[in-house]
Order: sequence, then C-alpha cells, then structure tokens
Amino acid sequence: MELGIPIMICDLSHGYGGRTAQGSIRPILTYANGQAVAYCLLCDGHRSPEEKTVVIGYSEAAANGALLLESKYQLKEIAILTNGYKPQFTEETLKQLQKKHIVLRETPILEVLREKETKKLSGLKLEDGSI
Repeated sequence: MELGIPIMICDLSHGYGGRTAQGSIRPILTYANGQAVAYCLLCDGHRSPEEKTVVIGYSEAAANGALLLESKYQLKEIAILTNGYKPQFTEETLKQLQKKHIVLRETPILEVLREKETKKLSGLKLEDGSI
C-alpha cells in the first residue's frame, strides 16, 4: 500500500519513539507547518478529506484518532504506523479498526521522503521497503 499524506502524529512524547530505523524522525517535523503533518485531529482533521492519511503512534489514542478521522471525515484510506512498536490497542479497538478497513503497520519507518524539486513531503519509506 502506498502511504500518502497528510500525516497525523500521536504519542509524540514517547509513543512513536522519535526515531526511524536509520535514526531520528525529526525530519518529518519540518513539514508540520506546511499542512502535511498535524498534531491535533480536531484542529487539522478537516484538511484530510479525500486523502490517504497516516497516523503515527501505537497507543489507544492513535487508534482512536484514526477512528475519529474515519467517522468524522470519511477518508478513503487510513493507515496507522506504529514505527516498530507493538500496538497497545484493546481487542474492541482492533475490531473497530478492521471493520473500518484501517490498515495497521508495525514496520519501523526507515526514511521520510520528499519530492526533489519542491521538497514537499511525499511519503514514508518503511523498513520492509514499502512506501
């Protein structure tokens, strides 16, 4: 599955670990003010309609954020990236994610990708080679 933008980051303080498999995930923070990366679902969720959206996090808050985005904005494709961490979702939450076709990926993030000419965020490369 090709993962697109925008990206919602949950568990910022400790949940996604602040790293990629190759080092820091700080390069993604550069895109926070360019409307490609958001921290507040209520403030920025409306920017996501009809987009592929990624939620980075592994806590129940990340799963609930993805479910909120799906129910409030009817996004066509949502993925949760745990960046290699084991998800801490309840069984009920996992069932809801499956019912709503929200993809869960535990593969670590290898690299933040950007377009060469515009330098806009274009996606995330995972350790398994998928983008």
